[in-house]
Amino acid sequence: SGEVTHSIENIASISEENGAAAEEVSAAMEEMNAQVEEVAASAESLAEMARTLQELAAQFKLDGKVGVKKPDGLSLSARRSSGVQRS
Repeated sequence: SGEVTHSIENIASISEENGAAAEEVSAAMEEMNAQVEEVAASAESLAEMARTLQELAAQFKLDGKVGVKKPDGLSLSARRSSGVQRS
């Protein structure tokens, strides 16, 4: 009967180890889920920035000039062989 007791103790010990491992796996999965959510939010933010940049870039056209608007509202132009100008 000592063998049966020893087997039951082994089973109990293994069950505790499995329970602890399952908790670790669960915690790791929760952390990964949080990271996936962060990455998704970052990707959405980056996509929005890309859309904004595309909209801003669409305001410019190539025609041999560069149009630069100064903060005080004055406009400067410079000649270039392949410049950019606001349309």
